[in-house]
Amino acid sequence: MSASEVRFGARPAAVSEPTAVKFEVRHLDFYYGSVQALKDINLTLPDRRITAFIGPSGCGKSTLLRVFNRMYALYPGHRATGDVRLDGEDILAPTVDVASLRF
Repeated sequence: MSASEVRFGARPAAVSEPTAVKFEVRHLDFYYGSVQALKDINLTLPDRRITAFIGPSGCGKSTLLRVFNRMYALYPGHRATGDVRLDGEDILAPTVDVASLRF
């Protein structure tokens, strides 16, 4: 950087604190019967941060959100495979009280 490029009064970018993981999704596949709607989804969502899902119609945004609260379980033939963890707990496990995911 040359002297002409130095900006006086500039501050370094804020360093954000490490954030705990709220949701962790690994190798998630979702099926409407025999039709695969989501394939090998991997993502980490931090706690106390705003996350937006944007994309064209039919790309799986709503399907992914339905996996998070297991609304798909209301419909025969709909199923999710993979690992989806909320605060470290596997929410796809059959022992999870799905009502607790929906409030």
